[in-house]
Amino acid sequence: MVSAGSIPGTRPRRLLSIDGGGVAGLIPVESLILMEQQLDALTGREAPLCDRFDLIGGTSTGAILAAGLAFGLKADKLRRFYVDYGKEVFTKVSWPRRFWHSYPSGPIEQRLMEVFGENTLLGSDKLRTNLLIVAKNVTLGTTWFFTNNPKGRFFHNNAGLALWQIVRASAAAPTYFPPRKILVPGDNGEVNEYEFIDGGVSSYNNPSLQVFLEATSQDYKFGWPTGPDRLLMLSLGTGFSLNQVSTGAASHYNLFNWAGYSV
Repeated sequence: MVSAGSIPGTRPRRLLSIDGGGVAGLIPVESLILMEQQLDALTGREAPLCDRFDLIGGTSTGAILAAGLAFGLKADKLRRFYVDYGKEVFTKVSWPRRFWHSYPSGPIEQRLMEVFGENTLLGSDKLRTNLLIVAKNVTLGTTWFFTNNPKGRFFHNNAGLALWQIVRASAAAPTYFPPRKILVPGDNGEVNEYEFIDGGVSSYNNPSLQVFLEATSQDYKFGWPTGPDRLLMLSLGTGFSLNQVSTGAASHYNLFNWAGYSV
């Protein structure tokens, strides 16, 4: 577990935000690898990016990367997650089941447990910097922001949740992976079962605004000062589509035509 007080006060706070985008997560991975190499060369010491950023946030595939970095993993190891496990994770289910989702949950859940550990919790001190993960709670119809900030409003509810489950929930893109059920303690001692899907099914597929608010708003308890000499943010995307549709053609599109534009 980390806290705002553990961060040196003599330099600007550094924020990292990583968008969702499925296997296109390889795009920010390459940027992270290059940045890590250049920072190591400039500073004369090797260090994981968790030692260089004060808050890392991500949605969907960005949540995998954000959690991995906060966990202390090097960027090249995160690339291997996609390269080595991609074929296994994205092996399609049988045709009848594809009407609900394209890929089984078993392989990605197994690999996430191997990376983060089955029992590593959101409130664990194994996370070496502040982390924010975006997921959509479809049971309540709300967007949830999971954070390991011990002063956060819902930290006491979420601190005991397994990290791999939260990451899996954030990456549960509809029609690709089934939702993830998570048991979440309530304020009155009850335990609520919620279903979560990809955080990209919200206005936070690019989580940079929420990362900024988490860092600066008094409501989120950090309240770090803003300004070019006090706060730096790097936001990494996953590319964009160059598909163009001629005028009038879109009105004749069906489900299969629009598939290329889906999450």
